[in-house]
Amino acid sequence: MNPTSDNAGGESVLAIHSGALGDVVLFGRLLPHLGGRVTLVAGGQKARLLHDAGVAAGAIDFESLPMHEIFTDEPLERCALPGRLGRHGRLVSCFAGNDARAAQRLA
Repeated sequence: MNPTSDNAGGESVLAIHSGALGDVVLFGRLLPHLGGRVTLVAGGQKARLLHDAGVAAGAIDFESLPMHEIFTDEPLERCALPGRLGRHGRLVSCFAGNDARAAQRLA
């Protein structure tokens, strides 16, 4: 895998994958091609593994986040998730599937 940690060009990217280790590793092969600074959200130690391999500049444990908030009607300004994820120019997500409302709340 090609390191992206030092890739300062482009906008920041939030990449989310809540799947199994093999799926996240395959997803990780996409990350170097996104450009910019990639922050990976994945379960358990998977995000840290890809971060330590130089594939992502940042790592967030999916399991530590209140991801249920994207499926609620709670106003985003009263939710904890946006502050935990930070602001990013682009979103690549394998979470929320075809739920357009959830994807909009993630963005």
